[in-house]
Amino acid sequence: QAGTGKSFLVNNHSKRLKEIGKSVYLTASTGIAAAQLHGMTIHKFSGIQDGRLPDNILIEKIKNNEDIVDIKRRIMNVDTLFIDEMSMLSLKLFLQIEKVLRTVKESNFTFGGIQIIVSGDFFELKPVPNHVYHDRRELIIRYEKIHSLIPHHYVLSQVHKQTEGNLNILFK
Repeated sequence: QAGTGKSFLVNNHSKRLKEIGKSVYLTASTGIAAAQLHGMTIHKFSGIQDGRLPDNILIEKIKNNEDIVDIKRRIMNVDTLFIDEMSMLSLKLFLQIEKVLRTVKESNFTFGGIQIIVSGDFFELKPVPNHVYHDRRELIIRYEKIHSLIPHHYVLSQVHKQTEGNLNILFK
């Protein structure tokens, strides 16, 4: 819901993480949402493009192709990754991102041990199907193991008024 303070929380949390020396990337599933965060698309961050490449080819390319060394560097160095507008990211792409991060970092931990913070209304906008790459754009929220991938959930439901550019929030 608009006006609940999501952008404020993302920006504030990101700022605090950076203050303690963490490497933070702000991403989103769409270019417009990424621009609002002053970030990049999750597709660019992770190198998945539009999901056309099979996992093994994509991972091999990221690990060994000197032309895209910046993707590997981002993955290897990130501590916290924010992903906004999750509803527009298909289950296929979400699982591909998880596998790419885990494999490139050579880790057994989910997402390669990177702290993932997702935001957005899972039922707001559905992913657009991409039949060319066999992506039916299934909803992430319907995935049976979603709670093991994203174990903590917070719902922002109260609309806060903005006055003079400041968001008034009462912390209890």
